[in-house]
Amino acid sequence: MPYDNVHAVDLTALVLGIAACVSAAAAMAWRRMSRRQAEELAELRRLHSRMHPKLGFDNNAQWLLDGLSQYVEAPVYALYVLDRSARKYTLRAIRHAKADVGQAAPSYSGLVPYAGEPYLPPAALPADRAVDRPFSWIREEGALLLQIPAAENRVLVLAGPIAKRGGRAAERAARAADAIAPMAGWALEVDRLEEEAKEAGIAGEAWRRLSQLVSDPEEAVRHGFRLAAAALDLEPIELDEGGPEADEGASVAAETAENPRRHVFRCRYRTPSGTRRLAFRAVRLPFGWDAERAAQFLEACCRGAERYYAEREGAFRAGRKADALKRIADLLDGMTPWTVGHAEQMSRYAAVLAKELGWPDEEVQRTALAAHLSNIGAAALPVELLTKEGRFAESEYEQMKRHADLGALLVESVLGSRDTAAAIRHHHERIDGGGYPDRLTGDDIPRGARVIAVVQTFLAAVHGRKGRDPLPFDKAIEKLEALSGLHLDAEAVAAFIRWLARKREGARSDREPIAACWDLLCTPSELCEGCPAFGRRDRPCWETEANRCRLHGKSCETCLIYTEASTRSDMRGKTEAAAAEAGALEEAGRSARPKPAPDRIDRFMIYYGAVDDAILERLKAYDFAIVEPNHWTQAAVRTLQSAGTRIAGYVSVMEWPTWNAARGEKLQDGDFLRRGGERVHFPEWDSYLMDIRRERYRRIVLDEIDRTVVALGCDAVFLDTVGDIDDHIDSALLRNELIQGYLELLAGIKERHPSLMIVQNRGFHALAAAAKYLDGFLWEDWRDALVSDRWVEAQINTLQMLKKRGLRLFAVSLDGGSGTEGRAARRCGFVHLSRTSDYVAWCDDETPDRREAGE
Repeated sequence: MPYDNVHAVDLTALVLGIAACVSAAAAMAWRRMSRRQAEELAELRRLHSRMHPKLGFDNNAQWLLDGLSQYVEAPVYALYVLDRSARKYTLRAIRHAKADVGQAAPSYSGLVPYAGEPYLPPAALPADRAVDRPFSWIREEGALLLQIPAAENRVLVLAGPIAKRGGRAAERAARAADAIAPMAGWALEVDRLEEEAKEAGIAGEAWRRLSQLVSDPEEAVRHGFRLAAAALDLEPIELDEGGPEADEGASVAAETAENPRRHVFRCRYRTPSGTRRLAFRAVRLPFGWDAERAAQFLEACCRGAERYYAEREGAFRAGRKADALKRIADLLDGMTPWTVGHAEQMSRYAAVLAKELGWPDEEVQRTALAAHLSNIGAAALPVELLTKEGRFAESEYEQMKRHADLGALLVESVLGSRDTAAAIRHHHERIDGGGYPDRLTGDDIPRGARVIAVVQTFLAAVHGRKGRDPLPFDKAIEKLEALSGLHLDAEAVAAFIRWLARKREGARSDREPIAACWDLLCTPSELCEGCPAFGRRDRPCWETEANRCRLHGKSCETCLIYTEASTRSDMRGKTEAAAAEAGALEEAGRSARPKPAPDRIDRFMIYYGAVDDAILERLKAYDFAIVEPNHWTQAAVRTLQSAGTRIAGYVSVMEWPTWNAARGEKLQDGDFLRRGGERVHFPEWDSYLMDIRRERYRRIVLDEIDRTVVALGCDAVFLDTVGDIDDHIDSALLRNELIQGYLELLAGIKERHPSLMIVQNRGFHALAAAAKYLDGFLWEDWRDALVSDRWVEAQINTLQMLKKRGLRLFAVSLDGGSGTEGRAARRCGFVHLSRTSDYVAWCDDETPDRREAGE
């Protein structure tokens, strides 16, 4: 063989040999990297289980520094917390690698141990020490240190001294920052939550439960079956951890008896370590359920548990932390019939809505993830609370509100995504500022949270819960429209309804749903595969016998799939009728008279004193007058109305003024609202706070309206003291119950007197729900200085939105004010009045800028 050929062969062999070595080295490096990442993930789970709210911040900080030592080797680790008042960072925790300060055994080649003098961190650092980077290298007394800021620079973590920055130092420091920074934020936030929740005594236990569910798949599945048992009213009677028979799949055997309370269900499912067995005895199955249906659902739960084990393990191995959390949410959703597929539905609808709003893909995905995990914090709450029927007690309601904070903390600590966590934390905020946990208003609410709120409101309406039937599709849409701009973001509501309308228009016929039921409801395969409607396109699910609707908390008559299709048919009929009517008018040459515009109200007056001819003449100068009806006669009312002035009669709703003897004669002791067992008395007005939740009290108020306002022939009723619900009720649960009672009063007024106008004085918490009954709203004690307040700005935005729907806005400034209130009020859309606070004495409108403008 020629030399050149031999040389070429040797060179080729050499190149191939080098390539093989490089490939082998790369494979080994990849395996090492994968193993290292797996170890880091395991360490993250270990930290979750060790860090606990009850330990306090300083002890949790020690565990955090222990976690840092797994990434970065150094003699000393220190954690500082910013003291804003002192403008410095204060040392809160310190950890040494060994008892001999300054010595550390080598572990990672990227960061070489420091060989100089022992280093002791200072007790304090200047407040300007932090930099806006995930990590940085700094010099402190000649020592090279790694610095990691966290929690918006409220925390600084130091590691060092380090002799030099090796080739992989930056990579390992970055991974350390990614892992440690969210933990530091979590520790601070949980410390705050723990302080707030000490009185309720739930935060520490709730976080322990939640972290255990994340780190322990066995506990997550056990918790899921506890939910299933509570939802179906089953009593656990047997728990067999089973053996290694990994080939035995999910199954449920039902042992039925004549007495339904003696039904026994024996469940079996596979886990990575073997087969698990559970047994339950029926206590009282849900209405409409029998032993066969309960067994079918429990089998679906077993199969869901098997799927969870498989998918969770794959997610953790691949480092897909978000998927691992999503699998927990899906598992728990599938364990109660009324929540099956809920998290997946939340995610899909939120993604669709974000796309409809034109958001970039990254934000769409982030919002979809937040929606999927929006209720994961509820997993930390007691099972009895999550499956309770009826209203919550005050303490229970406060516990339920914690799920938003807990879920946000979990997501930020595991995923490190502040934006995703913020969307979860604030998805129960309201545009008008009446939500929780921080009572944010308007654009201050993260827009991802605003989208989630719209989707959650819609799904809660169309799905219902145990003991509460869902709303039909059209009623759910009406609910969204009613809350638009008040509780919910108006732009998001409009976009959601617009998308639904396009989906409905694309349906081929009214006998077909807009999408397959299993797809639209995101029902998991373990429930669908046994349903005769699954996969069929020749007939709708509601016409398929023996369908499995009830296994996911539905009945065909109230299911979203059916009510959407049935209301779509009604909608098309109404549209065709409207088109026919429009065509008839066109044919008749538009001979029909247009509906007259409502009368304008440019000036109004409040006067509760006695009436004579002089007062009547003065009131004729106003378009609208709010009066005390006990001083009026029918003749006086007609005289004023003939001059073009409309009259509203005063009625106190939440208070009984003792001068109203006629009402006082009818009251009973139970009609009074009590605080600490005593009646609530307002000495300034000599009035008492009343319990509008009582139907008996509402009837007394309704009869008073009939006797005083309607009998006189007034145009409107003016409902005063509604604002007491805002001003004097601290309990959110009691406030909501009183608002519900007030809504029932409004419905009673409209039922008795459909043409009677209703004007409400203040009462901002009740406004959103009451708006559909109201014709006017009075902002008593208006001041122009309020306009710069953010909460007030949100209320004004809400009222302006309602004004577009026909609500009249009034404002009264009392006792002079600054003299510019009228201009500010009119700029905000109000008809304004300025007068003294003594409504019994006559006082002309004292708005100075009205006179200056010649109005």
